[in-house]
Amino acid sequence: MKKYLLFSAIIASFIISGCAGMSTTEKGAAAGGVIGAGSGAIIGHQVGHTAGGALIGGAVGALAGGLIGSTAEQPAGKTQTYQNRQAYKQSYQSPCDAAYADFSRARSSQRTDDKIYYYKKGLRLCPDYYDAHYELGLLYKRLGNIEEAKYEFRRTLEIKPEHYDAREALRSLGY
Repeated sequence: MKKYLLFSAIIASFIISGCAGMSTTEKGAAAGGVIGAGSGAIIGHQVGHTAGGALIGGAVGALAGGLIGSTAEQPAGKTQTYQNRQAYKQSYQSPCDAAYADFSRARSSQRTDDKIYYYKKGLRLCPDYYDAHYELGLLYKRLGNIEEAKYEFRRTLEIKPEHYDAREALRSLGY
């Protein structure tokens, strides 16, 4: 019995060392098949079916070895698919995509100075986003900064001439 196990281990080590061009999955399947065949032959020999045991053990060993080998090929942490998706997403991301996060922070902020900071930060990345200009104009108007408010309302209308609310806001400021 020890003879079969020793023979299987020797064959498995020869297969693994001679498989320089094989993937980890293929090496795992080959080693698993040899070890499984040896183990199956030992078990099959005890019940009088050495060949059948070797065949079944080899098949199960090859499947198990292949599965183990394929998981060893996966990168730790994020998968390659995830990394490809992220690279694709970044390659098609416009500067405005990053600015929308700032505009969202501006809208949700409770402090007026934070709102102004985030609108200005976002507008540096995406200067033609008319809603941000309009909303910044409203903030300036509420603070009494009439010149800044006029500028933002005018900028809104330069980008989107049909923006009714910006036009009305400018009229209310005497422009």
